[in-house]
Amino acid sequence: MHIKCPECGHEVSDTAKTCPNCGFAVSDYVKSHKTRNVARNVNAKNNTNRKSSKFVAKKKIKEQYFYKESPSENEERRNTGKPETEEGLDVKGIIAIVAAFAVLTGFFSYKSHELYVNSPEYRAQEIAESASQELENKNYNTAVYLYEEAIDILKDTDKKNEYYYQIGLVYEEKQDFINAAVKYQESKYFNDSESRIDNMAEDLVKAGKYTEAENVIKRGKGLYTDKPLYKIIQEKLNQNKTDETDKKTEENWKKATKETTSRFPYIGMREDELTETILGKPRSIKKCNGFDSLEPRARWKDYEWGNPRKPGWYKVTVRYRYHYSRRFDDYIDYPASNGYVAEISYNDKNGMMHSESINDQK
Repeated sequence: MHIKCPECGHEVSDTAKTCPNCGFAVSDYVKSHKTRNVARNVNAKNNTNRKSSKFVAKKKIKEQYFYKESPSENEERRNTGKPETEEGLDVKGIIAIVAAFAVLTGFFSYKSHELYVNSPEYRAQEIAESASQELENKNYNTAVYLYEEAIDILKDTDKKNEYYYQIGLVYEEKQDFINAAVKYQESKYFNDSESRIDNMAEDLVKAGKYTEAENVIKRGKGLYTDKPLYKIIQEKLNQNKTDETDKKTEENWKKATKETTSRFPYIGMREDELTETILGKPRSIKKCNGFDSLEPRARWKDYEWGNPRKPGWYKVTVRYRYHYSRRFDDYIDYPASNGYVAEISYNDKNGMMHSESINDQK
């Protein structure tokens, strides 16, 4: 076989070692040319195989899920030698995919609803609705209990404040104004809480309930001495306390001026009358630590007669603040030199110990 010399263009045999015209190395050129052709053919074949594999895989997917010919159509194409085409829509495959999507959507919707139903917010809302029903039925204590249960479940501060406000409304409807003021304050003055505290205090002042009005302001808003309403309350309370103090002082004086030459100490007796009883001069008088520096409510003294292990022993505790009712603000303070008998302990003639206190008489 003859080829053209790449150097001079003369025809030369492909088996010749060199070109007779120009001396070009023909045999080396032929060998390198054949090697390149072989590599090119191998690469072309590999590319063809890869394309064929992709096409087959793609065709299988389409046939499985989207396109599918009937057996008769496939048979006809094989008999005629025509290539198979991607015609005919696989309805069952589409229905299966849609159904799977619907199932997944329903599952996730159910799970999200289940999570919400089991959430603290949902449970607290259900409890609050029950509390509202109890309030409509005038079951105030139950309503308060349910609202407090809802508050314990919640983590949302704003929602907690709303439920504290609802508890305040319950107490206000119940006419427990002090607790209502406390809950309004705990709600961080949610909604109209602050104005409700002022309105309750004003209504109590008009009704002459100054102590309760003062407590409503203290518990709901703290001490606001610059407020005109609070100054009015303080003036009325001071006047009432003075009148009550004068009245109680007169009653105690009458008790203290009774005949004392043949009697024992009794609850309410003034301290300066103890030495005039039938017991005579006490064996010992004991003061509490820091007596002179303490407030009247914290002071006390113990007067003792006789031997505590023998009949006839007597012990009297004297205090200096007298509460004439169960209200915390209703009290009288006595001077440090003349308190009143608050507790008595003694042994009878048989050696049996007895005791009584001011609280037994209230």
